[in-house]
Amino acid sequence: MFVSTRGSDDGDGSFGRPFLTLGRAQAEVRALKAQSDGPITVNIRGGEYYMSSSLHLNAEDSGTAESPITWQAYNGETVLLS
Repeated sequence: MFVSTRGSDDGDGSFGRPFLTLGRAQAEVRALKAQSDGPITVNIRGGEYYMSSSLHLNAEDSGTAESPITWQAYNGETVLLS
């Protein structure tokens, strides 16, 4: 799954149609987690993300050792949350 400053929350989270916000990615992570037990990776593309509120991660957002949920900067790109 991908998030980009050039994305849209109407996208599907793919590389070509990334989400715009981390909140939208969080909602998709929760939906995917409810449907399957596989690992989930959220790739955040480089750029500055202006957030009007905090992103709260809790037990709903946690994976397991066998099915981790990973949030990461894509390919070492620089991500700034502001």
